[in-house]
Amino acid sequence: NWIAANAEEKNIVRAISLGDITEKDTEAEYNIVEDAFKALDGVVPHTIVRGNHDVANFDKYITYEEYKDTVDGSYNQSMRNTYNLFEQGGRKYMLLNLDCGAKDPDLEWANEVVAAHPDYNVIVATHLYMYRNGRTIDSWYGVEDYGQNSGTTIWNDFVSLHENIVMVLCGHIDYDGIIRNVCLCRGKGVSEVLSRCREENYVCIFQSFLRSICYLYIFVQRNSRKKVYV
Repeated sequence: NWIAANAEEKNIVRAISLGDITEKDTEAEYNIVEDAFKALDGVVPHTIVRGNHDVANFDKYITYEEYKDTVDGSYNQSMRNTYNLFEQGGRKYMLLNLDCGAKDPDLEWANEVVAAHPDYNVIVATHLYMYRNGRTIDSWYGVEDYGQNSGTTIWNDFVSLHENIVMVLCGHIDYDGIIRNVCLCRGKGVSEVLSRCREENYVCIFQSFLRSICYLYIFVQRNSRKKVYV
């Protein structure tokens, strides 16, 4: 409701999920999620990413049939891996929403989609990718045994392969703030941003304006603000 109410005043142009849209993966929580996204319909474009807290019931409640109009493409008609195309500040952008611990077929699809849009600046939104120290997550509780990939593999097998990927946004790691890291990819910088604000009085907003200048804002109790340029 806060985003919808402040969209015009704050020039909020897009709301990006970084996963863990629930805590216990329950029906009651998904009902809250549905109401929250409905409040943004027709006001602010919004996207969904699956986190590790949402793994079991995500497909049951976040169905492609219900949310397909919020994306421009998806893998296997599922909301686990999707993308959005838009223009901001006179530049073309793709927001690629990547599943938590994206598996090899997910990465193959993502590689194909990004390669097919070479004139788009690509922003990747995913849940699990980076530690607080800026290094990619090299292991995630042994889930590699079940086919999920670590942040390091996502970098090696996807992000680092494309010159037009300009940013990676991620969550998962507890941190009351924002961490920014810049990695060189084929001679070009890739901004990597970790933001996980789980307290109820935190609202994270991604705002883009003034051509291609991007800001990631974190509002604390609506009267204190930290800002990082990405």
